[in-house]
Amino acid sequence: MPGYGADCGGLLELTDAWTHIASPNYPEQFREGQECSWLLVAPAKQRVQLNFFGEFEMYCKVRHSLCMDYVEIRNSTDFANTGMRYCCNGTPEAPVLSDTRDMLVLFRSFYRGGRGFQARARAIGAADGQPGDWKRNSRRPKSVPVSRARRSVPARSAKRRPRTRMEPCRRMCCAGYTLRRAADESEEEGEEDSADGATEREEICAK
Repeated sequence: MPGYGADCGGLLELTDAWTHIASPNYPEQFREGQECSWLLVAPAKQRVQLNFFGEFEMYCKVRHSLCMDYVEIRNSTDFANTGMRYCCNGTPEAPVLSDTRDMLVLFRSFYRGGRGFQARARAIGAADGQPGDWKRNSRRPKSVPVSRARRSVPARSAKRRPRTRMEPCRRMCCAGYTLRRAADESEEEGEEDSADGATEREEICAK
């Protein structure tokens, strides 16, 4: 898996010694449009541990928690699933552990250059560490899973608005008017009931 626009990426077979990876030209700035992909593989019955260190800088939109440039880590049992995407400023502190012996690290630069990232990885025993450490320790907006980010939608108010229909088309009343039954006003004015004893209940718009 060669890099795009840079000499980076590839298959790395890990041992218990640290292996170093970094964005192109780190600690200098990478360029827009560069891409790198690393497949980290631990020995059988072991798994991968990855730690970020040094300065970290990736372009993001903090207001929307949106990573424009990012490093993504796919550490689950299915690499088809989008992984955790790290961006903005500030080095992620929590180690990332794979669920299996493999981990896929993707660097993507779509919008502008930046300092980028550096990380180190090694193989650890299957029982070492705790699964999902990155889920418990991830912080926004420094590490934001874009594909999983959700926006809360305020619930609709339970208070019902007054009905507003218009005579004669019965769609909406003019501003400042509300639908009322004609009988409400006729009763106030002392009008008689209709011949069959029922009060007229025609709806009209009134203030």
